[in-house]
Amino acid sequence: MSTRRFMVWITPGLTRMFSPKRWSVVKVFSVILTIFITWATILVLSGSETIHRFRIRLIPNTDILPAPLNHKDLMSSKNLAASLPTDDELVQHLRNQNGALDPYISDKLGINRISGGSPYLEVPDMMAEVPSDLPTPYKKVLILVEDTSAPLVLTLGQFFGQQRIDYKTLANKAELPRLTSVEDNSPKYSLFVFDDFVSYLSMPESKKRVLDEYCSYYRVGILAMSQSARSGEIELFSDLKLKIQHRMKLQHYKLEPSSPIWRVGKPEAVYQDQLPSQDWSVFTASHPTYRPLAYSTVAADWDGTKTDVNVTKFGCVVAIHDIGMMDKIQKIIIGYDINFWLNSIVGMDAITFLSNGNLGLTLDRYVQVDVDDMFVGKTGIRTHIKDADAMAASQEKIRKIVPGFRWVLGFSGGSFQTGNPEEAKGDQRMIEIADKFIWFDHMYKHEQPHLLNATHLRQSMASNMEFAQEKKIPVMRDYMVTPHHSGIYPVVDTLYDAWVEERGVTCTSTEEYPRYVPHWERRGFIYKGVMVIPRQTCRLFTHINTFEEYQGGKEELDISIKGGYLFKVFLYTPVMIFMTHMSNYANDQLAQYSFEHVTEFVAQYTNLRMQTLPPVEIAKKYFQLYPDEVLPIWTNPCDYNKHMETWPKEKSCDHFPSFVIVGPQKTGTTALHTFLEAHPALKSSKKDPQYFEEVQFFNNKNYAIGIDWYMKHFDDAEKGVMQFEKSANYFDNEFTPQRMFALLPNAKIVVILAEPARRAYSWYQHLRSHEDPTVMNYTFYEVVSSTENSPRHLRDTRNRCLKPGEYATHLSRWLKFYPRNQIFLVDGDQLNKDPIMTMNKLQKFIAVTPYIDYYKMLRFDKEKGFYCLVEQGCLSPSKGRKYNPMDAESSRLLKNHYAPHNAQLRTLLTDLGRPHPRWLMT
Repeated sequence: MSTRRFMVWITPGLTRMFSPKRWSVVKVFSVILTIFITWATILVLSGSETIHRFRIRLIPNTDILPAPLNHKDLMSSKNLAASLPTDDELVQHLRNQNGALDPYISDKLGINRISGGSPYLEVPDMMAEVPSDLPTPYKKVLILVEDTSAPLVLTLGQFFGQQRIDYKTLANKAELPRLTSVEDNSPKYSLFVFDDFVSYLSMPESKKRVLDEYCSYYRVGILAMSQSARSGEIELFSDLKLKIQHRMKLQHYKLEPSSPIWRVGKPEAVYQDQLPSQDWSVFTASHPTYRPLAYSTVAADWDGTKTDVNVTKFGCVVAIHDIGMMDKIQKIIIGYDINFWLNSIVGMDAITFLSNGNLGLTLDRYVQVDVDDMFVGKTGIRTHIKDADAMAASQEKIRKIVPGFRWVLGFSGGSFQTGNPEEAKGDQRMIEIADKFIWFDHMYKHEQPHLLNATHLRQSMASNMEFAQEKKIPVMRDYMVTPHHSGIYPVVDTLYDAWVEERGVTCTSTEEYPRYVPHWERRGFIYKGVMVIPRQTCRLFTHINTFEEYQGGKEELDISIKGGYLFKVFLYTPVMIFMTHMSNYANDQLAQYSFEHVTEFVAQYTNLRMQTLPPVEIAKKYFQLYPDEVLPIWTNPCDYNKHMETWPKEKSCDHFPSFVIVGPQKTGTTALHTFLEAHPALKSSKKDPQYFEEVQFFNNKNYAIGIDWYMKHFDDAEKGVMQFEKSANYFDNEFTPQRMFALLPNAKIVVILAEPARRAYSWYQHLRSHEDPTVMNYTFYEVVSSTENSPRHLRDTRNRCLKPGEYATHLSRWLKFYPRNQIFLVDGDQLNKDPIMTMNKLQKFIAVTPYIDYYKMLRFDKEKGFYCLVEQGCLSPSKGRKYNPMDAESSRLLKNHYAPHNAQLRTLLTDLGRPHPRWLMT
């Protein structure tokens, strides 16, 4: 039986009744017995439905609080590499965010190979008592669709993507993925979404049962759209006591005020206009489990059948909430495309409610509007006196909705009063009322920093500040932006050094990281102590100065404001820094018009809390919300034309490797590296003073230094020569695959799979040879058998011994980014016993020319016990060292430890169509 909870309210009158003077022991016992029998009778007669209704009403409608930022020293540090959190610290932080970091385990692992029960889901018996401390599912959504190429699939992806909610899209006809994690059986999804409610109802019984059991047990809801009618739909709905009428033309929209789901939506607001399209669905229910969420009215000119439809104003239900009285699963069904802005609001509140608050955005919206290029612009489109005064007046209107709002003006003093006489007066007027606004420094002559040397760059900054002091412009020093975002990303070190050393800049913004489009995937990062946060565009570019110049004219701009693009930026973006230009505030004053009206519209229809702060404080808010973005993910500037436009011309992309040996350690990576170096057309990365033949860029603090540091490890490109690197710690690092794919998407990846128990023992012996203090004081068995209660240093050593050999987990992570045809798997046993065959296969994989026969280059050294190069000789004396065999007790422990991981690896290799290593087959 499930656990039941109830509450008893005691009024002051009842308190007097329960006075000891008026009650005997027998009377008290009789009352308690009567109450108990009454409640028991109610519960038996009504089952769990009554309690379920109580639970729904008691779900808190509170806001979602952002996690606190735990990198306080990061904001002001000039030495970024020294202050950055380690990868392990970031992993732990993300895991503390309740699944913010997806476990990466392939959904195919273990399917149809788990003995007993469902192959997809392992949950306790549904009749058993439900524990009160159910694990919270990962913050991930599974979207099930009929056709993955349909337009609605793209719409749903954008809906969740703009809210930064991790999602997976799957065709309904495909196998249902495993719903719990392979590692610890924790629930993987906080919400299920169907592009059509009929798709959910028509799922195969066994598949639907698995999904329903998961939803019921973990209290996970279902969000569905309703599309056009299908044959057999009436039969599907007959048992649900629910009817749906399709292809309706509607007008007006109103939310049901008594619903408990509303956070973003403001039920008192009523939309009076006609709704888009003639393809709405309306719902008619005959069971108390269904609660209306939104109403509409049949359009006056609609000529379809009105059977079962109430045509009076707000008589049609266009979004409905099934509170789960029949199956213990809460569902919300929306009768039209979620891209319609009112449905978007319903959808946002639905996903928060159905996931019990595990998904969803904060209600806070931090707003900053930058006005770039003050005093810059062609004659004829610049600011006049009336425009300057309009900016001040408009600012006051917006402040009534957004407390403390002020335009944030970036200026270039070298262009002051360079327009016609009226524009010169406008520039002077801006100086006279300068204290009404916030001002930040640009470049004196609007130069692009990536084109300047360090001296010229600093001189331009100094000249602009001298101009500001002369004109008494109140300039803040900790926020700056550059023309065309030059030098911010791709990063130019001379710019950041000048900012930090000359001005104390701690914050900037750009729309170019990692790319300009799509706008909702722009991200932030911190570099050299400067917080870089993403900018949004309101589609008012430099050349758009009149309503006619706006694409689609004023009508299209109003659509953007009233539920369209600009409104949805406010809806989905907690931290907004908009980029506008001086010319947008002159002429037809498009910027004033846009922001006055969009803030009014947002306030009218939502409960969003629009507010503003100084730029640096807004940046700190951003990284409180998104702490996993502290470290940048470097991309290749040569892969994107917009990035090449702002990258110094003297730089090139020739200093990147064509393939990478990623490890893991103690599997033969050094031998493989040595054999490859002997090839006349292959060149390895330069030796690093700290890491010898390895670079160790993607897996530690070197990554924070930037790609310039990485490229220094490779020579200029030579015709016919292929460069590569080997860093054996890359394979099992959780961040490396994403980082490497972002910078080297076309690189080929080489992985060696050696017998994991032998690899672990070799690693232990490697540490002993280096007199590691931990292994010098503990036997191998003591290390690998240590527990979570063991000392920290012992647990860390155990993990470094065991974790790299859990191959399926790490290989699945690489496959999440790199396609299978870019990954070459080396059999560790074959590399050791027959490296000639391995090297010949590898040459073909990397497509190096000329092809050489390693039979002539390698020989077996009987004394060493392994193959060596004929001309260069064997590896260093430290390689191939002799040590005692592993003890039997450790061997048994490791056999048990790696058994499930090896089973997963067999499954994965079979799915990939790859041969199994010799050691895995035995």
